[in-house]
Amino acid sequence: MSGKILVNGKVVKIDPNKPIGSGGEGDVWDIGNGVALKIFKGPDHPDYAGTDPQCERDREGAALRLKLIQEKLIQFPKMPAQVIAPQDLARDQKGTIVGYTMPFVTGAEVLRTFTKMGYRNTIGIDNNGMQRILLDLMGVVSAVHRTGTQIGDFNYLGVLVQNGRSLLIDADSFQFGKFKCRSFTTRFVDPTLCKKDQLLLAADPSELSDWYAFALMVFECLTFTSPYGGVVKAGQYQKLPASDRPLRRVSVLSKDVQYPVKGVPLDRLPDEFLEYYHQLLEKDVRGVFPQKILEQMRWTRCPNCDWEFAKRSCPMCAVKAPSAYFVEDRRGKLLLRPIFRSNGRILAATLEGKMLRYLYHENGAFYREGSGKVIEGALGGKLKVRLLGSATYFSEGDTLAKVDPPHPIQVTPVDSYRGAYATFDSNGDGMFHVSGGRLVRTGELGERFLARVLANQTLFWVGPKFGLATYRAGNIRSTIVFDAENGAVNEVALPRLSGDPLDAACYFTSNACWYFVATQERSETIHHCFLISKTGEVLASRSEKEGSDSWLDSFTGKVAMTMSKPGGKAVPSLLSIGEHGLLRIELDDESSLVETTRWTDARGVLRPTDKLLLGADGLFVIRPNEIINVKVS
Repeated sequence: MSGKILVNGKVVKIDPNKPIGSGGEGDVWDIGNGVALKIFKGPDHPDYAGTDPQCERDREGAALRLKLIQEKLIQFPKMPAQVIAPQDLARDQKGTIVGYTMPFVTGAEVLRTFTKMGYRNTIGIDNNGMQRILLDLMGVVSAVHRTGTQIGDFNYLGVLVQNGRSLLIDADSFQFGKFKCRSFTTRFVDPTLCKKDQLLLAADPSELSDWYAFALMVFECLTFTSPYGGVVKAGQYQKLPASDRPLRRVSVLSKDVQYPVKGVPLDRLPDEFLEYYHQLLEKDVRGVFPQKILEQMRWTRCPNCDWEFAKRSCPMCAVKAPSAYFVEDRRGKLLLRPIFRSNGRILAATLEGKMLRYLYHENGAFYREGSGKVIEGALGGKLKVRLLGSATYFSEGDTLAKVDPPHPIQVTPVDSYRGAYATFDSNGDGMFHVSGGRLVRTGELGERFLARVLANQTLFWVGPKFGLATYRAGNIRSTIVFDAENGAVNEVALPRLSGDPLDAACYFTSNACWYFVATQERSETIHHCFLISKTGEVLASRSEKEGSDSWLDSFTGKVAMTMSKPGGKAVPSLLSIGEHGLLRIELDDESSLVETTRWTDARGVLRPTDKLLLGADGLFVIRPNEIINVKVS
């Protein structure tokens, strides 16, 4: 972005290094007084730089978009209060409309995050709470439709949840009058509006296609899996690419589909719920989402299997004793042994040498291993915790609290990533945090400066010997690795990725890390994995569309390790839980990431939502209410 931006004739000062968001069509800044400014990307935006045909199409699209908004934004209809709609127009020095102002929303999270079981467990929202959020969203959609407007590109990245309220963003793409919505998201586009053999719009969106997208969000929020998830195991569509399954109406309800192990089992769902989706997904029946489905469902968490169910009793455990709990179990090549079980929620766990440390929340208080009470308090939406020795570190904003009874609580100011999550981490030897753009390590010898990063724009993780930090702001994009002891920094030459990360995770050994990141690439969400050495060399990479039948589809259920090969060669490896069981991924001689081993006995026993720790005694599997030890033979 270059040149002056004027709103109501006054120049608006923008720090190009301090955006609060970046999407496919524009960048957003906080300009103060509760106001945000969105500037549309022009043909000269760095995201569209390149000589390939797609970049050329992107530049053409940006030019057309800028031409369209000159008229559309002026005629934009008045929206309900829960729509973050354009307020004042932003112009360049020539008077051309380049963006608009809107309310600046804080303390909110995109709806996509609520489809992740780990996040929901951390903030303490069950499916009853999720239903209330979805009912609120249903009211917002109806209110938009009453203005004669359609959402068009309706997807879970365009919905924010703030204190139980649903807010719609990206309103500039809404459809009204002669202004048709041409953008779409493959995951939520109505296949009845698409070409016969491609998920590309061939007809205009409508209120019915908005309700179709809403129904898909409801399904994923309540079951933790996409309606088109799972694996096609039989039938004529067995080799059908996952992204094309909506075109053939092959949903998780199909008898040929192996239901995802991460999803709430179908037998936990009411019959009327399943019948509605059978008609929607397989019979192309469209209409306003039936509100009574959400109003009448009542969810209960089974104390035995820990799954929520919306029937009179848990179909799995109704015939079992309520307190049934195994002592030791063998499943093929897997030996499972219970370590700990809570009636509340396990929030964090780590291995420090042979010592398993964990934190859980129960009866309104936080406890450490050995049942030692840390502090009283409730679960919060932005709560982030880390463990280091006997100390527990909490943050819900821009302060980091070290709690280590009976010592006094110590509070440290820390940066937060775009106001969302506090930036700190631990590797078992020290605590690391970012404050004022300074990445520092805190240990027994005090604070040590490690690296300079961008304040409130940085994500980072730290492993046993080194860490990885990444930040993006305007034209500045950087990913670095840093030594966890002395802070020696090396740049990582990653390809240019579009927009802000939707999800990200990193798994370390002493010599390498597996960096996962999800980005929105036009109408698709793409999952990337980069294997990076401790010196910053990209050893291998792989990218796939979200929803693929691959170890890349989930960023959880993973742990990094090093395999010793004949001749003493050390090979970076990754254990990953997927739809096919427990997999081992390795770096091969051609610098590719390939699956080398599959333990199918683990399917249904281990879940992609589990957290894995690898120690001398095998795998430790951390779930919301239990920790088990797994040894693989």
